[in-house]
Amino acid sequence: NIDWPKEVIGQGSQQNYQLAISGGSEKTTHYISLNYLDQKGMIKPAKFDRFTGRVNLTTKVNNWLSLNTSTLMAHSVTNGVDDNLSVARGGVVLSALETPPTVPKFNPDGTIGYNPYGNNWENPYGAILGRYYHTYDDHLLSNIGADVTLAKGLVFSSHFGIDYLNEKYNFFLDPFLTIYGRQTQGQNNQTKTNNLTWLSEQTLNYKINFGKSHLTALAGWTAQESHTEQTYLSGSFLKPEYRLLSWDETYLRDSVKQPGTTSIDEWALISYLGRITYDFDGKYLFQANIRSDHSSKFAPGNRDATFPSFSAGWRISQEDFMQNVKAINDLKLRVGWGRNGNQEGIGSYDYLSKSNIDPVTGRVSIANIAPASLTWETTTQTNVGVDAAFLDNRLTFTGDFYVKKTKNILVNYPVASQPVSSVAVNGASMQNIGEEFLVSSSNISKKDFKWNTSVNISFNQNKVLDIGMGIPSMPSFGSIYERGNAVNLIQGYGLGEFYGYVAEGVDPQTGLELYLSKEGKNTSNPVPSYRRLLGSALPTFVYGMTNDLSYKNFDLTF
Repeated sequence: NIDWPKEVIGQGSQQNYQLAISGGSEKTTHYISLNYLDQKGMIKPAKFDRFTGRVNLTTKVNNWLSLNTSTLMAHSVTNGVDDNLSVARGGVVLSALETPPTVPKFNPDGTIGYNPYGNNWENPYGAILGRYYHTYDDHLLSNIGADVTLAKGLVFSSHFGIDYLNEKYNFFLDPFLTIYGRQTQGQNNQTKTNNLTWLSEQTLNYKINFGKSHLTALAGWTAQESHTEQTYLSGSFLKPEYRLLSWDETYLRDSVKQPGTTSIDEWALISYLGRITYDFDGKYLFQANIRSDHSSKFAPGNRDATFPSFSAGWRISQEDFMQNVKAINDLKLRVGWGRNGNQEGIGSYDYLSKSNIDPVTGRVSIANIAPASLTWETTTQTNVGVDAAFLDNRLTFTGDFYVKKTKNILVNYPVASQPVSSVAVNGASMQNIGEEFLVSSSNISKKDFKWNTSVNISFNQNKVLDIGMGIPSMPSFGSIYERGNAVNLIQGYGLGEFYGYVAEGVDPQTGLELYLSKEGKNTSNPVPSYRRLLGSALPTFVYGMTNDLSYKNFDLTF
């Protein structure tokens, strides 16, 4: 009589330790820290360990040169468990909920007990002991920069950084403990991934004041490149003695029966940018930005795009006619318009026609459909806002209204042809209209005791204007194994509409789940056409309140 949920699901825990040293002199400062994080999941195999080290240094060499550097190194180990799969695929949570208490932990021969009423599905130990997932990550983030004063108000800034990831992933299915393991005589999959991304930023900044006018200008360029190499090996029919090897000795297994694969992925982005900021007497504010991007992810002729933006502000409280309004300390109106681009969501080579070559048979097949028109996704936003402060700045208010429209959204459309299942295109368009409000107050401000409160609320109305290609709806995300997608992209509705069957209870005669049919009747055998919209994942509004209390060297936030 085994209580499987109690047997499998326990109590998780987290430990976090940090040691930091900081200091410096008039010209040089340093910060050094070490951190250890240990997380244990509610299901025993699930565990995450991470060691992190950080070093930050800044120094002013002389009156015209300053240097800074920052380096972070992290090593992590993850032990995974299948917690979000069906029982048939080894999902430990559903298995714990559905396995009868009469199913034994182990059979007399040492194999894991199974449920004879569930297509011979193993008890939860099949996912806990019969397989394991281990991931090793080594991560390095490092940046170095210099600021050079060329003349009064003119500063050249140069920054260079790298992001390096070395990841090793290993999956092992025991060849003895589970039914599926015995059928395949075990499985071993190993993936090694190396990624190096570097970023170079070179900018020239100029500041000048003349009279009541203040002008700041920036011009520069940035370059970014990413290179990823991945090697994958898989095999089955493991020799029985190999099941005794520890997971970090899996390289000794010589049972790989399938050809290994190696892939290389590269992309690059170069941008030219400029910005001008001007204000007159702190009352009239203006800023203009322009950015020109060039991406390798698009075909020649479609790689370049220019994205401008403008903003203006009027500090009404600085006007002469507001000087006698003592209750208002600050009042500013803001307007802005801008456009930006996106290249994410597609592969680095989707604009190229590619083929797959079977390493064993040499058979060539189509890998993708390459649309020549693939280009930047663009978002245009217009916003109006107000900032105000009252009662000697003890009460502040910020309000914003915005309209954001995105077009040429990069979408992977499903296609009926084989072997290609989808094609990347600029298809959909979407709109967001929203309001955001923030009120902050200084309730008590004494020498030793302070109490501040912030209240915020935001509204956003999202709508998919068009999916493109004449398609009214398409599965988007929320994939459920062998059940399709739980969330659909539907024209005229918001992003994230739940789409599925309506459950009507259980048939008392058969014990089967009943679902609502298209005709409004109950059935235990639903078909895909019975699915319908169930509601939106997007909230009508989001709100929050934060209180900050401090007494001498103690503080409390809730």
